[in-house]
Formats: sequence, C-alpha cells, structure tokens
Amino acid sequence: MTGTEITAWGHYVGATEYSAELSASVEPDQGVRATAGLLINRDRPVSVHGFAIVPRLTWELSNLQTKNADGSPSGTQRYPNLGLGAGISSFLGLNTAKGDTVSECPEATTDTGVRGILGDFTNGIRWGVQREFPVEKIMYGDPDGQGALSRHNQIALRLEIVYGWYVFADRFALVKTVETAGSEG
Repeated sequence: MTGTEITAWGHYVGATEYSAELSASVEPDQGVRATAGLLINRDRPVSVHGFAIVPRLTWELSNLQTKNADGSPSGTQRYPNLGLGAGISSFLGLNTAKGDTVSECPEATTDTGVRGILGDFTNGIRWGVQREFPVEKIMYGDPDGQGALSRHNQIALRLEIVYGWYVFADRFALVKTVETAGSEG
C-alpha cells in the first residue's frame, strides 16, 4: 500500500460533493446535524440510515456539556449515553459504527480531514461476488514453495474470486475538519 489516493476510481464514499466542516466555532454535534441536513433537506431527500465515525469525534461528542442560561458549560454531559465514547452504537437515532479507517488514517499519507460519514448505508452501496468461480486443480509441481505436491501426497485447488461494488456518492455526506495538520482520526 502506498497511502496515495487512487485517481482513476470515482465511485467511493469520499467522492461525495456534500460535506459540512467542523471548526472551533462549530460544536461537533452541530456539525453532524448540518451534515445530515445536506442529505435530508434537499429536493430529493436521502434516507440517512447510518453514521460511521472516527474515535476522535466520538470522544469530542462524549465530552460536550449542556449549557446554562448564560451559555457557560453546566458540567452535565450532553449525551450521557456515550459515556467515554468507546462503545458507541447509536447517535441522534442513527446506527453508528466507530473505526479509525473512516478518516483513512493511518493508511493515507496525508490526513483527509474526514471525521464522519452519514448516509444511506442500506441502498447507497451495491456489492456482489461473481457467480462462477474458475477452479484449477494442480496435481504436480510446487505451486506454493512448500515442496512437491506428489511427494506429500497432496493436490492444490486454486480459485479466484472477484468482488465488485458501486457507491452512489450523492447518498452520502462527510463531516470534515478544517484543521488537519498533525491530527489523527
């Protein structure tokens, strides 16, 4: 793996044109709501079925506090069901899954800034496996470098499986951060 983006492939979740940014002036839950609004509040609304989130954003959400009338933090967790954010399974009514691959870190050579993905995880991604598998029966030789098959009274079966998928990028929106230098997902 090189950590660089595949430029010839355009049908992936990150190819969506919809994203809302997190910044110092935008609280994390406001960013999530704004991102969902990009999908729900449009001429052809998208049903948002799920939320993929990085551990860092989960932690930030779990640390939010309700506010007093004067706007100061009250000391009470805004989302007490998140605890420390370690076992998140739902947020704002959405099925939620946490993982560091959401932001493509540590695989990507540069931080993408993606902290969450909201969208139609039910119908927005199509995938499948080819129906027929070509199988090759190898009775002689040393196909795996472990010695001659006949010497060990073995045969080898080799097959190839092809997976295919397509992402409807317009059914997804990203929660992104404007500050990406030196940060991790």
